[in-house]
Amino acid sequence: MKQTNLHYFNAGTFLKNDNYNGNKFGLSLFIKTIESNPDDYYAWLKSGEWIVQLVQNNKEYYHFGVSCLKKAFSLNPESKKESYSYNNNLISDDIWKNQPIASIETFEKFKIDINLELIISEYNKTFYPGNINIEGRIDLIKELSESRDILFFDFLKFIIQNEDIFEIRITALKRIIYYKKFINLENFFNELSQKQKIENEPFYSLSLYYINENWSKELLNKNIIDNILESAIDSQSELDDELNKLFEEISHSFDGRHFFHFIESKRYDRLYRAIKLSDTRIYKLQARNILDISEELTDFGISCLEKYIGLK
Repeated sequence: MKQTNLHYFNAGTFLKNDNYNGNKFGLSLFIKTIESNPDDYYAWLKSGEWIVQLVQNNKEYYHFGVSCLKKAFSLNPESKKESYSYNNNLISDDIWKNQPIASIETFEKFKIDINLELIISEYNKTFYPGNINIEGRIDLIKELSESRDILFFDFLKFIIQNEDIFEIRITALKRIIYYKKFINLENFFNELSQKQKIENEPFYSLSLYYINENWSKELLNKNIIDNILESAIDSQSELDDELNKLFEEISHSFDGRHFFHFIESKRYDRLYRAIKLSDTRIYKLQARNILDISEELTDFGISCLEKYIGLK
């Protein structure tokens, strides 16, 4: 399942469905999930389950979801056990029998042009002014950007340049570096340095640090980098002491017992939630190889956490 790009799927689930009629952009993201690895049953299964359960009034979408489930079962018959819709009678026998198995060609009539205007429109529609779900906006930005799809580069730029809420703006700024292999970011950061550099510190300089190009080193504030990432660790004991302090701070973000429980049960995703989204501790953890560039735990990081709570 590691090959399938579930970031598309996750982003699609954050989009608003209009009275169970569905969302064309969301459906397009589910299609991209499948296209990222059409031979993986799980991509078909996840997309089919979401469509069948939540898009009830749009029969065309609903039938497409059923076809996706049939495709998942054809790729892996055991996946029937994983399907809530199939095992809880959410699909009538007649519909099940009459729907063909989905294929890549089935997608064509559902595809739409994904452009900046559409993404911004859906972003604003999903989280309307006056009832802003900051965490929801952050999750949507995170999933779209971590797909590494160039389609979403201009959207990240738009958020960085126009979003008033610091935590949301910084979420995009921290992730625009994913695109450095595809796009020269120098002009964009030069523009930011003229308009928003101070507003976005320390994350402006930290992003430049991780871009790690000659031009980016000239733009960053070295004092900020030194203060956050500190000097190199000279011994294992120094590293252990630093990590223990960081883990202790993070555990205080919620009940300490829960912190231990999530590590013991391997719910490592909770670590990220325990750190404020605009917190520079994320960069310290990256500098010590506890988190990777996507802010996911590394194998080394998992080992250190388990050592911290006494599992090793």
